[in-house]
Amino acid sequence: MATAGKATATSDGNVDLWSDGPWSEMKRAIMERWPHIGEKELTSLKCCREHIVKFLTEFTEASKSEIESVVDKFTGPQGAFQQMTKAVEAVSDRVVSPIQSVVERARYEVDEHRSAATALVFVAGIVVGVWTTLALRKPAPVANRFSNYFPHGWKN
Repeated sequence: MATAGKATATSDGNVDLWSDGPWSEMKRAIMERWPHIGEKELTSLKCCREHIVKFLTEFTEASKSEIESVVDKFTGPQGAFQQMTKAVEAVSDRVVSPIQSVVERARYEVDEHRSAATALVFVAGIVVGVWTTLALRKPAPVANRFSNYFPHGWKN
């Protein structure tokens, strides 16, 4: 998104791209449109569309669509990749929390009932072992009905 320009390192090691072309133009446009926002506040933000939109939404009375239109003039509209990323993040937020609660519940139950959990794992291991043995054992050869008529040493 940023064009070639001189990037400066901040004290925490992050790269400050506010001095680059489109970002510096956006900073000027934001400061002209909303004069109560200072340069220090803007340069403390990451040069990221989402961070800037969130900041402006919190500190201005403008609508989100108006803010996005100002930011999109300099960064371009939100692409399909960003939309997909947001959708995946939303889904993962809904999925991760229940999984974490299940893991925490399992840890709690194991800590509270250590001997019962050990017995359960032991029994489950035996069941899996027996099931695997039964599934993988070779069946005994089936004798055909004529094998009784052959002499004892002959093989089918």
